[in-house]
Amino acid sequence: MMYLSENFREEEFVCKCGQCKSVPMHLKENLILLCNQLEKIRFYTGPIIINSGVRCELHNKKVGGVANSQHLVGRAADIRVKNMYIEDLYNKIQELRKQEVIKIGYIQLYKEKKFIHIDVRGIK
Repeated sequence: MMYLSENFREEEFVCKCGQCKSVPMHLKENLILLCNQLEKIRFYTGPIIINSGVRCELHNKKVGGVANSQHLVGRAADIRVKNMYIEDLYNKIQELRKQEVIKIGYIQLYKEKKFIHIDVRGIK
């Protein structure tokens, strides 16, 4: 599989449904935009683990995703960082966003599930 950025491979973003084998070509431009922002976060936090990247419609429904989920169009990822409290990661991302180091359209902390949803909706 190919790299979408310096540290993120396409295979990290493939739908976890078990049926999808690759990222659809028309979503790669969105993923590259997302990965550019993830690279900036990674610089301050260390390696990022992608829990969920692109989702097909069936898998999105199965996991309770909203109908217009940014995962469906390659603009979202659910992430975590090994050995970093999820609240600390959330605060760091918010700080980077406030300082305009990163451009994130939306961020949501899922404390009980131990991941953060970020997306680049509205970002060009």
